[in-house]
Amino acid sequence: MILVTLGTHPQPMDRVVLWVDRLIEDGTVDEAVIQAACFGKLPRRAEAIGVVAGDELERLMKSATRVVTHGGPGTMIQALALGRRPIVVARDPALGEHIDGHQQRFVAWLAERRNILPVVALDELRAALLEPEPPIATALVDRRAVKRIRAILHEQDARPRARRRAGG
Repeated sequence: MILVTLGTHPQPMDRVVLWVDRLIEDGTVDEAVIQAACFGKLPRRAEAIGVVAGDELERLMKSATRVVTHGGPGTMIQALALGRRPIVVARDPALGEHIDGHQQRFVAWLAERRNILPVVALDELRAALLEPEPPIATALVDRRAVKRIRAILHEQDARPRARRRAGG
């Protein structure tokens, strides 16, 4: 089973959902679980689940044969902390998946520093899933750092967002 985690962002990543269904249909992937806060299109072949607690996400990451994730820092770092090399599809604002390109910039930056595998197309995802996952030294990411980053992100999500004024 591959785990595809699209995070807690309220905009869907339909292209990834469709890619995973295609990969199941063509036999590249036997089964997949797609976790997302929002689905525009529900998968026809993969199992769709909503937001899960951190310990459940960790259990899923540990049991998956591969981990595919969006470009959220917390999810990528959690995968690295578990010794997994995440395959990363950054959210693309041009496709309505986010409000700006910060995930694309962060994924490019992190790929130069950590063992993540960025992909931007279905064929790249297929090729990544067909390669065996290389072992990663978990000492590169401290599990305490993952917990702290998640706490910071949850604190920010809980704060009311300031409304922008038109023209200002």
